[in-house]
Amino acid sequence: MLQIYNENITDLFVEDKQPLKIRLNKDEKMEVRGLSQIEVKDEKHCMKPLDKGSGNKNIAATDMNAGSSRSHCIFTLEIESSEMGEDGEPKVKKGKLNLVDLAGSER
Repeated sequence: MLQIYNENITDLFVEDKQPLKIRLNKDEKMEVRGLSQIEVKDEKHCMKPLDKGSGNKNIAATDMNAGSSRSHCIFTLEIESSEMGEDGEPKVKKGKLNLVDLAGSER
């Protein structure tokens, strides 16, 4: 979970707000180096990291909302499941979901 605030990218799972950098990895895909990843086993355990990261976002009061988001926030959820195939080999399914909260989007 990351936020973009004042043109800086920070990890919302850590207290230290050191700016992170976006880079191309060896597969030519964009990545944020140093961004925390938390493994969860089911949907019930997914809410705790989301709540923690949401609590670390930059917010301020506006005319519309007392706790308005001042940063853009991206929460990425990668889902992986596996089952045994008819050939006896494990079959893995993967998916990726990005939840985006834009600054001031409550309007």
